[in-house]
Amino acid sequence: MLYVFRVESTKFDERLPEEGRAFLWQELQQGRLRQGWGIPGMSLVDARHEAIARDRWVQNFRQAAEHAGWEPRARTVRAAARRHTLLSHMREIRRGALLLVPNLAQTGRRGLVLVRAISKNETLSSNCYGWDGATRRRRHPLGDDRRHLVRVDPFTIRAVSYEGTVAAKIRTLLGPLRNCIVPVNSTQNKALVGSVTRLYGGSLSGSSSAHHSAKNRGTPRKGHPPTAGQLERGVKGEEEVLRRLKSSKGIFGLNYREDRRNSGDGFDFLCTDGAREIEVEVKTFSATDGQIIISENELCRAALSKERYCLLGVFDSGRRPPDWKVRALWSPSAELYRVGDEQIVRQFRVSPNDIKWHS
Repeated sequence: MLYVFRVESTKFDERLPEEGRAFLWQELQQGRLRQGWGIPGMSLVDARHEAIARDRWVQNFRQAAEHAGWEPRARTVRAAARRHTLLSHMREIRRGALLLVPNLAQTGRRGLVLVRAISKNETLSSNCYGWDGATRRRRHPLGDDRRHLVRVDPFTIRAVSYEGTVAAKIRTLLGPLRNCIVPVNSTQNKALVGSVTRLYGGSLSGSSSAHHSAKNRGTPRKGHPPTAGQLERGVKGEEEVLRRLKSSKGIFGLNYREDRRNSGDGFDFLCTDGAREIEVEVKTFSATDGQIIISENELCRAALSKERYCLLGVFDSGRRPPDWKVRALWSPSAELYRVGDEQIVRQFRVSPNDIKWHS
């Protein structure tokens, strides 16, 4: 299934500032594709991750929008109901669906992105929707908005400049599809589907590359973005650590305070250790042949925070997450520099149709 996923309005004066666009690109590389109309109170799911009924969501939306000072015409019953209809497509997206994101590139808006959706569970029927309820610092690139997200596999990203003939054609064909999330009807949009298939390669339905990589997660691709299976393991490890942090006993003397996984601050959870605040980063890996990947942002934060930074290693033994062992490394910078290898990966993604092949 193909979806058009617009991350900002087509109107020039309603675009995100450059800082916000750049942050959306960084989030995409981390496996999170974000969408708007998502300030606190506007989640499509409740605390049990079950869908909130339409009438209740409309009420929640209007209250949150009024509290945030949105103009009256943006928070009418009609406006709220329309937004619910559009955003609800996010919960329809299933594992392996292909998402087409126009006007998003690493250095500007002159390009598009194609990427596969993934989910927490390994079944193809699982939806890929998530809600970011983390506390944000006062000045955030996205303000307090864009907390709706779809989980994607960074390894499946295909970013293409509009300078290419196929990408330019796709941009033109997207003209009528102006809503934020649009399921593409393959019968009514044959030209678009054909161009996307040509550009991305493979099938737009059936067994996706994300699903394939999940089935083969036992052979990690070193030096590349994480596979879908590794991303799923990471989410499970974070959720297990969060459960233990919130328990009455805590873990390693740490108790939960805030979820900072989507803040871009370089750590997952803000905790307390007595009177001190401790920044906690969680890394989950196979207990037999796993590896830990530390981003530059995380490494810099660890070096800056020193003894107030704790790395928690979660050992996936193949059993249930509650049985996984967790180990702590305080002030991890020195140890990581001692045993780690700095790795810079450079790769090219190219369509074979764009190459001038020799005869």
